Amino acid sequence: MVNKQSQKYRILKHLKKHRRITSMEAFTKFNATRLSGIIYNLREDGFNINTERIVKNGKSFGRYYLIENDTNESLLHQYFLQDWAVING
Repeated sequence: MVNKQSQKYRILKHLKKHRRITSMEAFTKFNATRLSGIIYNLREDGFNINTERIVKNGKSFGRYYLIENDTNESLLHQYFLQDWAVING
């Protein structure tokens, strides 16, 4: 069953819509303090997510991108189809 309140679910939904996220966005929007851990779990689930290292004002952080490919589209479809089935019983 899909837990729609989980940070993993909300971050995946954000990636589905926007295709990218930073740790600051994850913290601001979802109160997620360990985005790298969530991304790790999504990768373990089979999602292809790239990391771009960004340096701004002497600080380094990652921007994560959900790659547009057949594997990700299939996984997203399965993941959110399961969500639809739970909602619509």
